[in-house]
Amino acid sequence: MHALYAPFAWPALAGFAVFPTLWCSFIAPGSVVPGPSSRGAPVAQEEQAELDEALGEGIQPEAAEVFDRAAAYLSRAQQFAFTAEMWFDVALDDEVKIQYLRTVEYTVRRPNGLHISVRGAIDSRELWYDGETVTYYSPEHELYASAPAPGDIDSALAHVSAEYGMVFPLQDLALADVKATASQEVLRAAHVGMQTLGGVECDHILVIEEELDWQLWVNTGEAPLPRRLVLTFKNEPLYLGSAATFVNWDFTTDLGDRSFTFVPPPGAMRTEFEK
Repeated sequence: MHALYAPFAWPALAGFAVFPTLWCSFIAPGSVVPGPSSRGAPVAQEEQAELDEALGEGIQPEAAEVFDRAAAYLSRAQQFAFTAEMWFDVALDDEVKIQYLRTVEYTVRRPNGLHISVRGAIDSRELWYDGETVTYYSPEHELYASAPAPGDIDSALAHVSAEYGMVFPLQDLALADVKATASQEVLRAAHVGMQTLGGVECDHILVIEEELDWQLWVNTGEAPLPRRLVLTFKNEPLYLGSAATFVNWDFTTDLGDRSFTFVPPPGAMRTEFEK
């Protein structure tokens, strides 16, 4: 699932400079492994030992089953929309960190309808795809650019990433085979237990990799949807972690062609992508 937290870049558009690269993640801040305890080192060591025992070694079948079930459910859906509230932690120095918020909205109609909206203090941007053309819009600069991208959602996202450096948070959830996005670098995966989020019972899994740890909460029952995702970077001195809470899933609204057709807002000017 690495593209979900891959570093996102703004494409180079003629008429304004490229912004610095930031990390976009889809998960809640905070370390996955308990840190030093105010109750003393022996207690912290006991907690760490209990955690290690619970995690075990390798990939627990229960954890893999939770992820596979959620991935299969999303992959079968022909259309859906969701909203996620995302936070990411940035270190200002050794002692101070700041948290930024963005709201991410997806509208998906497979195989070739996609609209992505990202709104936040650091970045605001949108993308439309109708099966033939992909359009990127910067509300801050009131500029948009379009380019041919015939095919499907998967090929369009791969195209804009390779050609223009565009990666959007949570974009793996829009791909045809969500399970295929899973990382091949997993060291351990465990089913932590059951938790209730927003009144909904969820399976909680933890996945440990070499460079990062991530956690996922998935609804139990007939609709195994992601409810929360938490990511902790282990070796990033600046970008510490990220979090996403999914506040709305919609599988019933009829998504017509207008949902994926870009209409320039008043005052918006067209420009071109710069590779």
